[in-house]
Amino acid sequence: MAQPLKVLYLAAEAAPYAKVGGLADVAGSLPKALRALGHDVRVAIPRYKSIDGSRFKLKLALPPFLVPVGADSKLTEVLEGAAEDVPAYLVWDEYYFGRDKVYGYDDDAQRFVFFGRAVLTFIRQLGWQPT
Repeated sequence: MAQPLKVLYLAAEAAPYAKVGGLADVAGSLPKALRALGHDVRVAIPRYKSIDGSRFKLKLALPPFLVPVGADSKLTEVLEGAAEDVPAYLVWDEYYFGRDKVYGYDDDAQRFVFFGRAVLTFIRQLGWQPT
């Protein structure tokens, strides 16, 4: 096999953490299949209010950090855990993800832009980079 890839799989939902539809199934199974082929695959999703942190043994990945939001920035945190040997990073922000549903809000675009920015900021600080 060629050099193993380092893959960061970002999704709005991923089984077993949060599931609304088929995206969660793919985001839960594809990373696992790629890891079985020898690749370093990790998953990043928002940490929704409905996700039970104790069930997944979530812990703080790094100290809280600032994420750019327009002309300002927001302090946020990323929790880490693993399901079926796939490391997962869950971005937490009370305002954007402390809600009862995954989708269906007027500011969904803003929420998921924040998520993407938070992951980009986090991954730089983590010292791990997809290849």
